[in-house]
Amino acid sequence: MFTMSADGYEKLTELLHDILYQIDKDNDVEAAMNVMILAQTFYADSTWLSEEAKGAKVFLQCGIQKHPVWTKKSLWEKSIDVLVRQEVDGQDMRDDSEEEKQMQVKNIVFGKLGAFANNMLYFYTCLLYTSPSPRDRQKSRMPSSACKKKKKKK
Repeated sequence: MFTMSADGYEKLTELLHDILYQIDKDNDVEAAMNVMILAQTFYADSTWLSEEAKGAKVFLQCGIQKHPVWTKKSLWEKSIDVLVRQEVDGQDMRDDSEEEKQMQVKNIVFGKLGAFANNMLYFYTCLLYTSPSPRDRQKSRMPSSACKKKKKKK
């Protein structure tokens, strides 16, 4: 994992948004999966956030999680298909019985589905969601929860 400044975070988030629009236009599933990995690797140092958020890591996924590309059911379906195929193709099952091959493929599918469900949750995906909210079009890419100021008790 790699840390960056607030300015670097904002610039990289804006760049990733532009990349995601192109990914969506090109229907490039493998590029989308790479952006997911990248977004879960880099984070901002949180000293510039509100008092209650200081010390927390703000990963790039927070800045891109509401991008409309993540609401595309076809992206998630193709992504899981690509991941499963890559994993199955990488297995040496030549000497396995048909039953063992089926069990291995089943284990791969369930393992990938579990990991992918986790990614879908991280990127706030709801497959019934059909259009971006007006809030998602705002210039600021910082998640509102990371920027909330601590309320004073009366």
